[in-house]
Parts: sequence; structure tokens; C-alpha cells
Amino acid sequence: MKTAVRAVTYCKFSETREASTMSEKPCNKCNFKPVCSRVISSPSGWRLLRNTYHVAKALAFVRFREEVTEKDVRDALFASLFYKVKLNTDLLGVHDEVSAMIKFVDVLFNDVTEAWEILRQVYDANTYDEAYEKYISTLIYEKPIPQPVREMLITKPYMEDVIIGLKDTLNERASKYLFDAYFELSRGNIDKALELFSKARIILRRRLYPFEYELEKLLIRKVDNNEISNPEVIYAYRLIKGVT
Repeated sequence: MKTAVRAVTYCKFSETREASTMSEKPCNKCNFKPVCSRVISSPSGWRLLRNTYHVAKALAFVRFREEVTEKDVRDALFASLFYKVKLNTDLLGVHDEVSAMIKFVDVLFNDVTEAWEILRQVYDANTYDEAYEKYISTLIYEKPIPQPVREMLITKPYMEDVIIGLKDTLNERASKYLFDAYFELSRGNIDKALELFSKARIILRRRLYPFEYELEKLLIRKVDNNEISNPEVIYAYRLIKGVT
């Protein structure tokens, strides 16, 4: 849902973050042709996401389901977009706004599904959540991004905003690791504290709080004395020591 909303509201080259190119040809800046060129005016991404989220849940409820399905999201997007987005009916090959919106939502979902499928296949993942976690691991450990993913991010730049733009998510994750590490350290669980600290250290690659100094000294001492073999702790040790 978030990916679809970002696709319809996003242009990385626009100061207003609108998705319109007003042309049936690909934008000469980002080649963003699947969705962008069909949108003449776009809404606020946050409001659209909030509206779509609540409408999708309401549709699932009135349809006697406990979980939201793709059909609920499609119908919710249609309802949320209809009065907020102006579409290029000529480019979509239709003559009325209802048909344009139906066709546009299909185009939108196909484009988003294709993008996530590339990610899933490249990382040999069974689900999109697993693909996302593996991609996040690529960022955390600064591994090379596979060529198919790099190409997909160029042609579908809104995906970059969704999956890379979640650096905030990484920072939040690191902050939680640090909080948990501090808690474990205060309870005397040094090995567990070092494991959590290492996860945060690898993500952030910088110090945040004073108690990190104590954990760093413990980590270095334990690895130097061969008292610990956790691979993430070893990785953090090499990072701290500047060893590649």
C-alpha cells in the first residue's frame, strides 16, 4: 500500500514532490514512464496513505474478513484517488474519469508488483518481507547492490524512497538495539549487551551515547582474548578497529 501511494505521489526531481510529467514520453531526467506520465496532478502522499489505509480496513470489515486483501487496497486506492488526482485520459486511452481511474489503478499495481518481484527474485526470497529484510542487510553491511536492483531503482525511483528511504527505520532499529543493550548491561548480561550493541554499531557506524565507550572496551577485550565468536560482534570489532 505504501509503495503504491509513493508511486502515484512521487517525483524525485520535483520541488513540490508531484508526480506529473505532463507528457506521454518518459521524463528525460529519470525515465519514470510507467505511472508518472499518466498523472496530471497528484495529492499529498501522507493524506492519501492515511485515507487508503482506513478505507481498506473498512472494506475488509464490511466484507466480513479479518485481513485486508489486494482487492480491498485496489478499491480503497480508487476511492482515495478519485477526487484527488487528475489523470491523463488520452494517454490512458479512455474517455471518462471512472474508466481512467480503473485502468490507472491496474497500471499502478502492475508496476509496483513488478518492482517488488524483481527485489524478491534477486534476493531469492519467498516473500516480499524477506526480500526487504535482505535488502536492508545489504545496506547495513554496505554490500554491493545487485545490478537488476540498481536498474529497477533508476526506472522506478519511488521504490528508492520506500526501501532506501527507510533509513529512518534503520536508525529506529539501531536505537532500539542500543536501548536493549543498555538494559542488558545494567542486568549484568554482558554477552547479550555486546551482541545488541554490535548490531547497532554496524548500522550507525558512529557513537551515540556515553555507555557505548564501556561496551566498546568490553567488546575489544573479549574479541582480543578470543572469548566471543558471534559473527556480528566480530564484524563490529573490525569496524571499530578500522580493519577491512
